[in-house]
Amino acid sequence: MNQQTKRAAEPWLNACRVLSCVIVVFLVMASAARGAVVDFRLTALATPSGSDTTSTVPTSQPAFALGSSIFLEVWVRTTNTNGLSSASLDLLFNSSTATAVSVTPSSIFSMLTHSSIDNPSGVIDDLSGSYLGPCTDAIGVTPIWARVAVVEFTADTDGLLTIQAAAAGSPVYGTAICGLGDVDPVNIAFDSVTVTVGDPGIPTASTWGLLIMGLLLLLAGTSVIRGAKRPAIVYDRR
Repeated sequence: MNQQTKRAAEPWLNACRVLSCVIVVFLVMASAARGAVVDFRLTALATPSGSDTTSTVPTSQPAFALGSSIFLEVWVRTTNTNGLSSASLDLLFNSSTATAVSVTPSSIFSMLTHSSIDNPSGVIDDLSGSYLGPCTDAIGVTPIWARVAVVEFTADTDGLLTIQAAAAGSPVYGTAICGLGDVDPVNIAFDSVTVTVGDPGIPTASTWGLLIMGLLLLLAGTSVIRGAKRPAIVYDRR
């Protein structure tokens, strides 16, 4: 290539180099985000736990009285060492058993928060929050869980309450790795939790057991009465 041609082509070549670098960086970032694994964990408690980070998510309370509050904690963590910059999900629940009252973001995912409660449909749409600090903070990196939000429900009727996490339906809200971008929902594990509200009733097997036991006691009592000796009658012959 002669000197004149080289000088003429140099701006185009430099532009190509810049574009190639941008494409390579984008592909690396996208690949890293796709390789991330994110886990959401749900737990239902009578009162919210005291910290927004933990190595062990609290165990759900199995049952709640009618009229009581159920505090659903949403926890998240990732295997990517950059940590999380945002966490987003939908929550699906059977609204015939409980009513969603409020969503309170944690102190970690306290920026750009969003949620939309739709009780008739039993959906909390696009529950989302972001962390805008540096990636060196490594938010929610395994084995540490970071709390996303606390959702308060009211226990309305007897029965089982199931709350299922799912991918956020809106493209505006996503779960993202710090510095790398959104994580594909196929690389996200969504949890569910089921609790009892009010009186679950006596299981059928237990009901039959009580009936059989009562019948046996009745038969045993009848046999005892029949087998008892009648009192002797003493006649005075004077």
